[in-house]
Amino acid sequence: MRGVVDQRLLALNSFLGARRPFGVPLNLDSIRCVERFDAMFQLERMSRCRQEWPHAGVEIVSFGEPTAIRVAADFPQKNVVICFDGSCLSDLPEIISFYREVNRGFVFTLPYGSLDDDIFDALTQVGMRCGESGHVLAIAPAMSESSLVVRPSPSEEKELYLDLYRRAFSTQRVVTDEQVSFQWLNDSLESAQRFVCEVDGEPAGMGSLNVLEGGAYLSTAGVLPAFRGRGVHRALIAARVNAAFLASCEVAFGGGFLFGPPMMNFARSGFTILPLGATWWLPAARA
Repeated sequence: MRGVVDQRLLALNSFLGARRPFGVPLNLDSIRCVERFDAMFQLERMSRCRQEWPHAGVEIVSFGEPTAIRVAADFPQKNVVICFDGSCLSDLPEIISFYREVNRGFVFTLPYGSLDDDIFDALTQVGMRCGESGHVLAIAPAMSESSLVVRPSPSEEKELYLDLYRRAFSTQRVVTDEQVSFQWLNDSLESAQRFVCEVDGEPAGMGSLNVLEGGAYLSTAGVLPAFRGRGVHRALIAARVNAAFLASCEVAFGGGFLFGPPMMNFARSGFTILPLGATWWLPAARA
């Protein structure tokens, strides 16, 4: 395991010499900007979840400013601890004890390049497992507009927007009412902007963008099955990047499974795929 991690770190370090499209250098400041954004975004949406869904049992505890953010909820994939430096490892026993008491797993994300032997040993000794490197897509300034129509989606068309989301993702998994509600919670945050792409006047896809303190995240985007392969997702990418550019963002990025359709469309749009940080996870105890 350690050999794999060491090789990954060597590969990550080699990416520091990469260049963004349009000749803008990708540097450590850009990567840290993304990491700060991720922490703020998680805090914003889970704080909203705590307010609007008290039944979800969300608890948020911050260490430092912020060293780590701890979330406990009935959404296992949302239980996250985001670490900005190695100092939060001193809190690791307390964090693990907390999650063991409520019998929930959690995800622990380290900042880029911080995984050394001591941190590796500390994580493995408490039973944490190495997941994968997170990954973001290096930022591009304004992109060429698509010939397809992409327009802002106002809150008044909430039902249309969520219907597009449900229909776009129902071919991959069962989309529950709770997931739809959480998607709207995410896409109606103060930081959020929503978009709908139309083909020949017919709604064909949806996408969202979150903007926080100079960072922009190209969040969920979905395309109806009948319109796939016609450039809808790439049109949504271009529209959201341009919106981030107009908002004077320092960094705009998206994510997804490596080699999955969203990531491939980001790459086709001229973005650079960049591994970021290191993600570890601790499963809930078996009954």
